[in-house]
Amino acid sequence: MTANDATLHLSPVRRALLFALHWLHWGALAYGCLGWLVPNQTALWVHIGFIAFTLLQWLVNRDTCVLDSLRSWLMTGAWRARETNPEEGRWIATQLERITGLNVPTSAANVVIYAMIVILGLLSWLHLERLGA
Repeated sequence: MTANDATLHLSPVRRALLFALHWLHWGALAYGCLGWLVPNQTALWVHIGFIAFTLLQWLVNRDTCVLDSLRSWLMTGAWRARETNPEEGRWIATQLERITGLNVPTSAANVVIYAMIVILGLLSWLHLERLGA
């Protein structure tokens, strides 16, 4: 069963929430990747906080984004439901597989995710230092 098949039985409200979560996830990813470019000290501090929160929630939720877990909960009523939400804990890997057609192991995706979180936090910090904070 694919994630799309799993949503067919859901109410329109839940499907709308799932759709919103999907785009919130993309927005969070875009902000996480690009937020360090903003030339404003306050915005950079907010970005550093966002990156720190991203790392913390990823660690606490056992290598799974809370947005994926929330998506699973909306679809199944369970916080963990990898059988109906193949993106749970593999969102980045799933997106890379869709784009490249290559199979990306979860362990490899986790290394990339943790490295990117650290790099993006450092970029924000370095930009903040460059602005004289």
